[in-house]
Amino acid sequence: MSNLEELKQVICSTLHGLSEETLKKLVDGLFVVGVETQADLQFVKEEDLLEHLKPFQCRKRLNAWKCEVDKMNPETWMLSVEGEIVLGSNSDTFVEGLAALFATYYTFNLEYQEGAASTLEFIQR
Repeated sequence: MSNLEELKQVICSTLHGLSEETLKKLVDGLFVVGVETQADLQFVKEEDLLEHLKPFQCRKRLNAWKCEVDKMNPETWMLSVEGEIVLGSNSDTFVEGLAALFATYYTFNLEYQEGAASTLEFIQR
């Protein structure tokens, strides 16, 4: 997939209903300011988009790109049990998050999920 097609797909994922003409102008405008790949989108500012989108669409798009980047570079952790967050991050380190995970299994006397049991038992030992 070309960079142009990749950018079009990423933009369309949150801004449904853009005309083909607006989408082309937006992608061309992003190339003009130096965006070449999806990873470059994290550096786009609202003023880079305002010529082609309404202010709300700009903020919506920028937030979606920021969230995508945050998913790939997590800075904190949270622990949930049965869909409820039981522990927020007091630390940013992965090792302390992993320790909190095992402490929760021990404290609440929980069984490892079937799909994760072998991995968690391996780490535990």
